Amino acid sequence: MKKISAILAAAMTITSVSFASPLTDYTQGKAAIDLNPNINSDSTKDNVSGGITYGVGNKFALQYKYADNKNKNYLRMTPPSNAHAQLSAYEMNVLYQINPNVSAYAGWAGETAKINLLYYAGPDLGNIIYRERGSQSSFHLGLIGQTKFTENLTGWASAGAGSHIIGYEVGLGYSIAKNAECNVIYRYNKYQGFNLSDGKIDVKIEGVGAGITLTF
Repeated sequence: MKKISAILAAAMTITSVSFASPLTDYTQGKAAIDLNPNINSDSTKDNVSGGITYGVGNKFALQYKYADNKNKNYLRMTPPSNAHAQLSAYEMNVLYQINPNVSAYAGWAGETAKINLLYYAGPDLGNIIYRERGSQSSFHLGLIGQTKFTENLTGWASAGAGSHIIGYEVGLGYSIAKNAECNVIYRYNKYQGFNLSDGKIDVKIEGVGAGITLTF
C-alpha cells in the first residue's frame, strides 16, 4: 500500500487553475463575474471554474469561487500503472478594502480530491482498480494588492494561508470594454493533508491561464 500512496502523491500535482481579476469597487450592488473557459493540454483539463464578487458597502464584499480541475496525464510506472487525479474546490470569502490598492479577505474553502488508479499487481493478481476520495474544509485569510500601470492595464497579486491551504497568485488585467477585462495569471495553491485509506497526500494546483471578468 505504501507504493500506492507514492503513486497517488505524484498524481496529485495538477497544472490547472481558476483565475480572475479582483473587483475594486465594493459599493453596494457592484458585482464582478469571472468566466474561465476550459483549459485543455496534454496533461490537464480544467472542466469548469469561475466566481462572483458582490459589493455590500462600507468597504465590504462577498465572494464565491469554484473550480473543478482534472489531471489528464496518466502516470507511467514500473510495474505498469496509470492514475487520474481530480480536485474540486470552492471558496466563500468576505473581503475588506483597507485602501484603494489593498484588500484583506477571510473565508472558508471546501476541497474534494479523487483518484482513479489502475495498478498492475503482478501475474497472479493482474490489474487492480483502486479508487480513493478525500474531502476536507479549510479556514483561510490573506491580502490582495493591485495597481494601475496604464488606463487599461492593471496588475495584482494575492497571498493567503489557512488550516489546510497555502497559495499565491500574480496577474495582469486589460480592459477591452467598459465592463469587460481579459486576464492573464499565474497561480499556485497547495492543499495539505487529504486523508486516504492508507495515508495522507497533498494536492498542488499550479499554472498559467487566461479568463475574462465582467463588471456590473
